[in-house]
Amino acid sequence: INPALAMGADSDFVAVWQSDEGDGWGIYGQRFSSLGERLGSEFRVNTTTGGHQIEPAVSLDAAGNFVVVWAGGGCRDAVYAQRFDASGNRLGGEVLVGGGGCDQEPRLATAADGSFVVSWFSDDGNSAGVYARRYDAQGVALGDRFLVNTTVLGYQSESALGMSASGDFVVSWGGNGSNDSYGNFARRYDSSGTALGSEFRVNTTTDLIQQRPVLAMDSGGNWLAVWQSFGQDGDAYGVYAQRFTNPGGVVTPV
Repeated sequence: INPALAMGADSDFVAVWQSDEGDGWGIYGQRFSSLGERLGSEFRVNTTTGGHQIEPAVSLDAAGNFVVVWAGGGCRDAVYAQRFDASGNRLGGEVLVGGGGCDQEPRLATAADGSFVVSWFSDDGNSAGVYARRYDAQGVALGDRFLVNTTVLGYQSESALGMSASGDFVVSWGGNGSNDSYGNFARRYDSSGTALGSEFRVNTTTDLIQQRPVLAMDSGGNWLAVWQSFGQDGDAYGVYAQRFTNPGGVVTPV
C-alpha cells in the first residue's frame, strides 16, 4: 500500500511502497525503464526494521540517483532517508531526518545536482506544524530542521514539495491559516534555504475545506498546486489546481 513514484530526465522511473513483512511494515522499491520494463528485482529500502516503516516518498536527480524517505518506529517517531545511485545501489546508510516525535507523511524534492529537501508534519507543542530539512548531494544535513508555517495556531499538516533544477523550492500544506479557514498554504525558499517572504494561501475559494495538496515545479521554478476541495463542485470533494509563474522571484498565479 501507499505507493509513490518518481521519474528521471530519461523517463526511467522508480516506484516505492510499504509492504507487510509479518511483524510490521517495511519499505520496498522497484526500478523501471522508460518502456516500463523492470530493472533488476524489487528491493527493501529500510535497514532499520524495528516498529513500522511507512508512508514512503521518492525523488530523482538529473543523473538518475534517487532518495527515498519514510516515517519509521513507534507512532512514526522519526523520518528516515536512504540514498541510491542510478543503478539502485545504496549510497551510505540510513539518515535520520526528523526525530521530533510523531513525525508523519514525509515528502521530498531533489535538485539537479542531487541536493534535496524533506518535509513532514509533527507535534509543534500546540497541535501540529510543518517542518523541513535540507541536505547536500552526499546526504549531509545543511542545518537543523526548521518550521515552515508562520501561523502556529491550529493544525498544519499534509505537506507537499516542489524544487527547481537550481534548488529553489516551495513547501505547501493544509492548515487553519490566520483566519481559521482550513485551506492550502505555501512558502517559498531560495537554494540556500532562505525564506522568500511569509506563507500565503494557494486556493482562492475559501468556503469549507481545501486540503491534501500535491505540488510539482519545473526546472525554471514555475509550479503547479493541486488539492481537493469540499463542496466547491456542488457534491462532496472535487480536485482543483492552480498554476504559478516565478518571474523575477515574484509568485504570480496564472
